[in-house]
Amino acid sequence: MKTLGALLLVLLLPAGLVRGEEVVQDLPWTRAPEGATLVAACPGRAGACVRIERVAGGVLALARLDRPALRATVWALTGEVRYEDVQGQGYLEMWNLFPDGGRYFSRTLAELGPMGALSGSSGWRAFVLPFTSRPDLPAPVALEVNLVLPGRGVVEIGPLRLVQYSPGEDPLALATGAWWSDRQAGLLGGIAGGGLGLLGGLIGWLASRGRGRGFALGASAAIVALGALATAAGVVALLRAQPYGVWYPLVLLGVVSLGVMGLGHRRLRARYDEVELRRLRALDVR
Repeated sequence: MKTLGALLLVLLLPAGLVRGEEVVQDLPWTRAPEGATLVAACPGRAGACVRIERVAGGVLALARLDRPALRATVWALTGEVRYEDVQGQGYLEMWNLFPDGGRYFSRTLAELGPMGALSGSSGWRAFVLPFTSRPDLPAPVALEVNLVLPGRGVVEIGPLRLVQYSPGEDPLALATGAWWSDRQAGLLGGIAGGGLGLLGGLIGWLASRGRGRGFALGASAAIVALGALATAAGVVALLRAQPYGVWYPLVLLGVVSLGVMGLGHRRLRARYDEVELRRLRALDVR
């Protein structure tokens, strides 16, 4: 039972805690780009930030990284941004320049999340500019970061960070503090669902033959406990605004575990009691 308990604990551990991201370069603001102002004591943030005030639209070059030391095929530029009264839909962009002259971009043009567009006003929030390259392509020779505003507005940007990731890592999930990515959620759900299915089948087989009472009842109780823990973790994840790929698998695992084994545990015990009673009656007859 100790082994089973350890397995259940592992299944509940956030897979995202074991992450493969690596910081390639920190980019603190020591001077402001042309058209921006350096704010040494940025309100609400430790360290300096840059402030951009625009009365008309345009493109502002924020930074250029020559020969970034990238070895992975997935990387991202991360940071935090705050903005006030931005007209239209502004965005941050990262251009990836490759040795063959290819230029590819990432832009924060989503409706929500770390790739959300800059529109209206917002307090400090995380942003991510991810890029996935092909394994056969060399590393980029430069990265260019720009701010694009269609109209007037005020934008403040905190320190930037270039990060690279192991294969399968999701920069968006990691940037938002998600416990795990959607890919990891699928893997975790498959392992947990498959493991519970096999364990439930073994319990049913043992019960039908009246064997392994201690193991079957103990495993059934452990599944009920797992269901309660998973449900509680799912509620906590929902209250902490974790993404759908985090809280939903936990709640689903909890509901299924409690619904199937929670109701079946009492019947399982009754089944073993019935088998034991038959055995005792058989002994009395003899």
